[in-house]
This record gives sequence, C-alpha cells and structure tokens, in this order.
Amino acid sequence: MRNKLLKPVVNAIFALLLLFLIKIVAMFMLKEVNNDLLITYIDIILSLAVVIVLLNFMKDFNRNLEIKSPDNFQFRSFVKWIVILMVILTLHSTFSMFADPYGLYYMIFFILTLVPVYSLWKILYNNSEKLPDIFRNVFSEEIIKCSCGWKNPVYAKFCLKCGSNLMK
Repeated sequence: MRNKLLKPVVNAIFALLLLFLIKIVAMFMLKEVNNDLLITYIDIILSLAVVIVLLNFMKDFNRNLEIKSPDNFQFRSFVKWIVILMVILTLHSTFSMFADPYGLYYMIFFILTLVPVYSLWKILYNNSEKLPDIFRNVFSEEIIKCSCGWKNPVYAKFCLKCGSNLMK
C-alpha cells in the first residue's frame, strides 16, 4: 500500500521536473527574443501548469490515503491545506507583476493565505497528541500475522517462517 501513496508523489515530482526543464529550455531558446510579453505568457502558462500538477497530486494522494487509512481524515485535510497554500503562493508569485500600486493585490493574497494557514494550525492544534500515531499508521507497511506469530508483508501468500498459507 505504501507504493500507492508514493505513486502520486513520484508523479508530481516528475511533472514538476518536466515543467522545470521546459522553463530552462525556454530561457535558453528564447533569450534572444526581445519580447517580454511572450516570456511573461510562458511564465504564466508554466505556473498554471504547476498549479494543475499540485491539484492533481492532492486529489490522487488523498484518494489513495483514504483507501489506506479511511479513519484519518485529519491527515487528508492536512495534505489538502498544504497543497492549497502552495497553490496560493504559486499564484501570488505568478501574477505579482500585475500588482497595483495601492497594495490591494498583496492584501488579497495575504487574506487568502491566512485561510490555509489557520486551517493547518487548527488541524495540528486539535490533533497534536495523535500526530505520531497518524504518521506511523500512514507510512507503515501493512503486515499479516501468521498463526506462528511471524509478521509477513501484506503481499505474501505464504508465511516466510513456517510456510503456512496466508491466503483466506
């Protein structure tokens, strides 16, 4: 089951790496182009692609996390608010060039950022005594205990110590 939790993480890392490589290629290939508007549009498109990757990661990771541990909704909420915070920060840096001189842009994004920060604080505050158990349950490998007492991985068909059948 750990692989199902790692798959969205690896997919997000590869997608972000691909977007980073596209950004590097665009910088080198378009450095001779003196059109700042084109480069700005490319930056906006790549940043929106990062937002899409983050939101897809959140959806896939939370779906797999719900299958792995359906009773730990706090951890799913934690992941959701972390990703939303990253999306807000990405959008803030992407569209900062359109900030008006009166600071309204910064105030709006500050208020938007307070929502996930408060939600994260509330989750951590309310579940501070459960956090070690949540992390241990989410990231621990599932095991099947044999009648002989040996702990076997969940994918084992037979006990690794005595050889008895583990399939039910």
